Amino acid sequence: MFFSSIMYFDDSVIQELFNSVNRALKESGIFIADFPCWYYGGRDGPIVWDERKGDERLIITDWREVEPAFQKLCFKRLVQIIKPDGSVRAFMVDDELNISTPREMRLLAERHFRKVKIYGNLHELKPNDRRYWLVAVK
Repeated sequence: MFFSSIMYFDDSVIQELFNSVNRALKESGIFIADFPCWYYGGRDGPIVWDERKGDERLIITDWREVEPAFQKLCFKRLVQIIKPDGSVRAFMVDDELNISTPREMRLLAERHFRKVKIYGNLHELKPNDRRYWLVAVK
């Protein structure tokens, strides 16, 4: 389950998801999900990605706000695709993700799987990891 999609669910829905996954997996089957670190090292202001592919240019601008009391990460994202002729296709995404720490996600998963490990940036968990990976074994 990739692209932080697990973070769109609250804890009760994650419990239902883990129950369903556990039933679907064969013995020793593996479930993997990624989720972001909600704190990106204190960046203020928008985060901008500017990429080129061939003659097209893609600019993504993210504005993020954390609501700690509700454990929510709210973000607005402006996506702009600039064609070689200068025309622009643009759209906005306004979204909200639930925030879970690696410890919280591990505790949720341990209720449903025999073995659970959280990795950071695809290695052993370290401070300042920007992405976490839940690996759960039935």
